[in-house]
Amino acid sequence: MVYLLAIGGNAVSNDKMPEELGRQIVKLHKKGVGLVITHGNGPQVGELSGKFHDKSLAMLTAETEAALGMVIEGGIHEAAKRMRIKSPKTALLLTRVVVDRRSGEFRNPTKPIGAFMNAKEAMALRRKGLVVKKLINGYRRLVPSPAPERIVDIDVIRRFLGMGYIVIAGGGGGIAVDKHLRYVDAVIDKDRTSAMIAEQIGAKRLYMLTNVDGVYINFRKKNQTLIGRTTGMGIRKYMKAFEKGSMRPKVESAIRFAGEKNRVAVIGNLSKIGSVISLKGCTVIRG
Repeated sequence: MVYLLAIGGNAVSNDKMPEELGRQIVKLHKKGVGLVITHGNGPQVGELSGKFHDKSLAMLTAETEAALGMVIEGGIHEAAKRMRIKSPKTALLLTRVVVDRRSGEFRNPTKPIGAFMNAKEAMALRRKGLVVKKLINGYRRLVPSPAPERIVDIDVIRRFLGMGYIVIAGGGGGIAVDKHLRYVDAVIDKDRTSAMIAEQIGAKRLYMLTNVDGVYINFRKKNQTLIGRTTGMGIRKYMKAFEKGSMRPKVESAIRFAGEKNRVAVIGNLSKIGSVISLKGCTVIRG
C-alpha cells in the first residue's frame, strides 16, 4: 500500500518541521506503508522572489525544493531517533514537471506566493510590474501556475519507492520545464502535481495537509460547515465558492484522484495529523 502526503508550504519552516508529522511518517513506514512526501513552497519562493528579481521562479523552486526537502528528511530521522527505532531510508529528489508555455496562466496569473501584505505594500509591488490581488485575508502576489502535464522524473520516484525508501519529491509542485526540458518562469500548484504523482505511483490515499480542518461551506462565516465524508460529485457543486489559488486546486485534485475505485483523497489539518491519517475530523472524498 502506498500513500502520498502533501504538506502545505506554511507547515515547514527553514529549519524544522512539526514533530508529530515526523512521528506519523515513521509510524506509517514501520507498518509497511510506502510513502511519497511532497510539500508546498509558496512562502519561501515569495520571500526569495522579492530579494532576487533576476532569478526565474523555476530556479527558486529548485532551491526551496532542496532546502525544505532537507528539513523534512532531517525531521524524519530525528523522529526515528526520538522513537528509538532504526531510521528509515529516505531519498530527496529534485523533480521536473512539464507545463505548456501557451497556458492562459501566463496572461492571467492565479497562484499566490509569499506572505500577505497591506495595500501600501501591494501598490509598491505593482509599480514593479508584478501582479498583486486582494484575497480573503489580504493582498498577495500572483504568479503563473500552469497545470502539470508530465512528471519527468516519475520513474526515479517509482524506483526508490520500490526499494523501500521514503521519497521526498515534487516539492513546490516541481520545477517547471517545457516539453524540451527548458526551464519556465512559473510555479506549479503543489496539490495538482501531488495528485498526478499519486496516480502514477499507484497510491491508495492522497493526504493534503493544510492549516484548516478540511473543506468548508461558507468558510469564515457564522454558518460555516465542514464537509466530512463525501464524493467527488457531492463536493463539485460547491466549486465556485472556493478560491482559485487556495482551496479550489485541492478540491479539484482530490476529485481527480478519487475518481478511480478504491482511492481516497483527504484534506485535513496538519496539526491534527494523527486523526487525519485515521480519516477523522477532516474532509474525505471518494469517487
